[in-house]
Amino acid sequence: MAQGLVPMDDTAMGNVTGQAGITVEVDANINIDRVAYSQNDGGVGMGALLVDNIRLSGWQSGTDGSGNPIYDNLELQIDVDIEADGDAVIKLANRGTTDPFQVGIGVDSIGLGTTMTDAPTTTLISNLEIQALVGETTITATNSNPFVGGGDTGSLVVSSSFAVDNLEADLDIIGLKLRDVRIAAGGNLDTLMSGGTITSAMMASNTITIGSGSRLSDPGGVQPNAMRLSIGDSNLDVWMGDVQVGGGSIGSVAVQGLTMAGSEIAVYGRP
Repeated sequence: MAQGLVPMDDTAMGNVTGQAGITVEVDANINIDRVAYSQNDGGVGMGALLVDNIRLSGWQSGTDGSGNPIYDNLELQIDVDIEADGDAVIKLANRGTTDPFQVGIGVDSIGLGTTMTDAPTTTLISNLEIQALVGETTITATNSNPFVGGGDTGSLVVSSSFAVDNLEADLDIIGLKLRDVRIAAGGNLDTLMSGGTITSAMMASNTITIGSGSRLSDPGGVQPNAMRLSIGDSNLDVWMGDVQVGGGSIGSVAVQGLTMAGSEIAVYGRP
């Protein structure tokens, strides 16, 4: 056996030690008939929030012959690596290109019902369509937790860049319809208003940290931890090309320099 052993050269050794992580390629087109939430464990007799016909996919520029968005598969490459300090780093990017990946989100309706399985009795939002652009996204599961009271539970840090090429929605509960809503980094309002192409240089970036920690308020006594979110700064311009109230257009709305620096969110269940 000793005579059959051959020392590995540097190239061969590099091929072995270089296998530091894994890559997953994804073609996704996800449809969900309903997501329902009820405060009652059985979902009967206490009302429910109903989200019907959810779609997550990719999309193409332009529209079909009927003027509707063109959806196709969401093409992703997911790289997973473990850092020397033990942090897990997951990167999501467009598969095979450096362009942002195109995410299509659709929801037929969000409404209220008496049970989790019946038809909605009240529609809050309907016909929600979003065509978003998302740059390389990094999700880091860290060994540290920046939130007070979170202890050594670690945290998730999500860094990404994004823009919205088009958003449309009917806010039925207040009789408001939004059409041709576009969002990009600050300083790009002229491009949004003119319908120009949103490039990767025009995308807004942000970092969100998610972990366990104390509540924002202090109700006194021993309280269970909340899910905490810390939102970094993201300077945005927003264009609403057509705002309709009561079936008629009231014009357009432009928002410049929307920032979210220092925003904190705590989510917890009430007994």
